[in-house]
Amino acid sequence: MLPTNDRPIQNVSDVEALLDAGDGSTREYLRGCRVARREGRPDLRYQCAAEALDTAISSQSHLAGEAVDAVICSYVARAESVSDLQDSIDSAMGWIDHANVELESLRGRPKRDSNKTLEDRKQELEDMSEYLERGGYRALASLASLLRRPFNCSDTALAVAKHAIEVTQDPVDSRAFVCRAAALADLDRLDEAWEAIRVVMEEDPNNPFAMTCASRIHRRVGRFDEALKIGKASFQTQSDDASAHTWVAAAAASGNLESARLAAEYLNGDDNEMDEQYLEALGIRVEFFDALESDLLDSNETVETINGLLTRATNLLKVRGLNPNSRRELRNLRKQIHMYLKYEQRPLGF
Repeated sequence: MLPTNDRPIQNVSDVEALLDAGDGSTREYLRGCRVARREGRPDLRYQCAAEALDTAISSQSHLAGEAVDAVICSYVARAESVSDLQDSIDSAMGWIDHANVELESLRGRPKRDSNKTLEDRKQELEDMSEYLERGGYRALASLASLLRRPFNCSDTALAVAKHAIEVTQDPVDSRAFVCRAAALADLDRLDEAWEAIRVVMEEDPNNPFAMTCASRIHRRVGRFDEALKIGKASFQTQSDDASAHTWVAAAAASGNLESARLAAEYLNGDDNEMDEQYLEALGIRVEFFDALESDLLDSNETVETINGLLTRATNLLKVRGLNPNSRRELRNLRKQIHMYLKYEQRPLGF
């Protein structure tokens, strides 16, 4: 379970107070990063990331890898426009090249996680630099996708996606259009996001990436039946883990347990009996996916809620004679909740 005694960090004033106090935990500074990112304050985002890394190193925190990631992403987030992006990439690469000195005192898992993060992000930064140099539609669409995930720079991703669309008279595919819609959704500009993805869906209604994005937007604005319809169609087109998670997220949010069961069968690799524990597990999944639509770790109340879901899933696993398929679903659900609470790693489809 996560501690619930951290101070609430929900807005820019809270972030500034945290930095002024200078006594935050790694988790609090990382929370400050997320708030600064959401509020469009790259300066505060960088300061919180640097503080998070300092505290992670001094405490040998399991969040060291996440703190390293936050620092790298905060460098990229400094770009105010597409023309500034290469300088930001170069700054991030420069930090990575000298990071071993700063991370020298880390040991064990924090060290391994940090090294893996450095390796992954360095390769992705090199790819971004190449895409930026090439500058064609495909390259810019790939650049926008990387900026959005894993660098969490949705505002810059939006600018790059728009640039790709503007400079290309006849785009060869719809990736930049989908990325534009997804980035708008990330920024909570949901009406604009829907208009952007609607254009793609009208041109190519079976585009699996557009379907995933459209289902997510429908879910965010409460159009659960539409989210479910598109999510299920996405799975029928793709039949992979990402589309299955999109389907199950929409089904759970709509309260359609039968559809959620069918989607979960694919993920669990087996047919399921709808026993009492399985239905209860799907109910927990509904609550979990509902909670994922907000920034969960920004308040004590929401942390307690998610800890409660984790406890309920754990207790169900203790039921004697549990159906093997129900056990598998509960274990998968408990793992997803745990990974989000500990590392803020979202399930596919979110």
